[in-house]
Amino acid sequence: MVTFDIQGTRFVYRVSGVAIIDGRVLVHQFEGDDDFYVLPGGRVDVREPAEEALAREMQEELGCEVRVDRLLWVLDNLFTHKGVDHHELGLIFEITLPEGCPQASGEPWTGTEGDLDMAGGAGLELYFQWKPIEELATLDIKPACLRLMLRDLPKHPVYVVHRDAAKSK
Repeated sequence: MVTFDIQGTRFVYRVSGVAIIDGRVLVHQFEGDDDFYVLPGGRVDVREPAEEALAREMQEELGCEVRVDRLLWVLDNLFTHKGVDHHELGLIFEITLPEGCPQASGEPWTGTEGDLDMAGGAGLELYFQWKPIEELATLDIKPACLRLMLRDLPKHPVYVVHRDAAKSK
């Protein structure tokens, strides 16, 4: 994974996917004390192209092969989480879930992310939900700029810098 600590900041290279079905976007929360939502995705491995990393992450998290479509945003995301400053470089792609994929039903479900369990255990649970786009203004989604960005997907890739005004847990 392309994650390292430098000068008091954790750098993360992450990919994520935007799946929208019937006016609802797919998001998830991690088990534990984080109560915010994020787009599904994960960290890129060294020498792994971003599109391949996203396809791998979606296979791991959703259990089905998604189609990785166009790049929507390149995101410089600067935030603090649990007392650690982060600089996350994110590539956010539009994705399509295959027909017949149970996760496309619109119902919530629980998955597991083994890579996030640094203690070597069974992995963290991920709680997936489909949230209506018109309700994003009231949703605690990280980064917060997604509340507006997901309402109108760009026709061409857009570079975005986001700095969290309030520190995360």
